[in-house]
Amino acid sequence: MDTIMKKSLLTFLTPALGIAATASALLFVGACVTDPHYAASPHHNAAATIGTSVTTLPGGYETVDVDGNSYYYHGNTYYRRDGSRYVTIDRPLRYPTTTHTTTRYGVVHNTLPNRYQTVRYRNRDYYFNDGVYFEPQGSGYHTIEDPFRY
Repeated sequence: MDTIMKKSLLTFLTPALGIAATASALLFVGACVTDPHYAASPHHNAAATIGTSVTTLPGGYETVDVDGNSYYYHGNTYYRRDGSRYVTIDRPLRYPTTTHTTTRYGVVHNTLPNRYQTVRYRNRDYYFNDGVYFEPQGSGYHTIEDPFRY
């Protein structure tokens, strides 16, 4: 093969090989995002991309009921059933409307604040409002740390 032909072949193949390598990398990353075991791996704690659907929930998931609706939680990821599949969703709790710089845990309140959400997790009832969790105590409710952190 003469020099001109080698240069032409090299000029043609170099971009093609680069495109192939990029496509392979994108396919690998895409497989990680859609694989339910990727987000559920004990070595990977990042939540899966919202909107991703899977056919089965990862092993060890937990059921979380919020305002009477069941969600499934594992590895910092929440799922909801959609027909025969499960779709990753944003955390089903309303986000705080104000910023709490300090929350004193253990403070007992006679009543719950307006617009609280009922959360059932690990067979216990909690109440959530504005970034604060409450748990029944006697005839009132005391503030607690986020039960999902345990």
